[in-house]
Amino acid sequence: MAILKADPDYRRNVLLLLVALAVIGFAAIQWGLPKLLAYIEEKEPMEGIRFIRALLIVVFASALPMAFYMYRFGRRILRSGQFPPPGTRVIRDTEIIEGGAARRKGRLLIVASIFMASAALAGMLYVPYLLGKIVKQLDAIQEHSPDYSPPRRGGRGE
Repeated sequence: MAILKADPDYRRNVLLLLVALAVIGFAAIQWGLPKLLAYIEEKEPMEGIRFIRALLIVVFASALPMAFYMYRFGRRILRSGQFPPPGTRVIRDTEIIEGGAARRKGRLLIVASIFMASAALAGMLYVPYLLGKIVKQLDAIQEHSPDYSPPRRGGRGE
């Protein structure tokens, strides 16, 4: 049983990157989200819907680079017959798996990456389309009931 030793510098860099991403995510939610919601509320309804649709496409598209990386990593495992493949740096000591077990992991990563990319593409195409359909239905309801107004944020008379 061979062990691939952890790379301390790589571990530190990965942890620093994760902390930085967590801080950026916190800041985006804490300060960016309220500004984004205010920006959307200032827009005309159809312009706001177009903005939200574009934002949804960007959110779903963000999964594509990870799916591509997983696919390439799975291919490297299949080619080398070893997990982790030669030249891979790890953040903790990792047992090297060879042969059929490694190839199964490689195939699993490839299948998972295909599912991830498919879900991202479906979300990029279908969710904005579905949002457009919902808006058209709301418009139709408003045309038939002039006194109808969709509920506002907060929902409890706020």
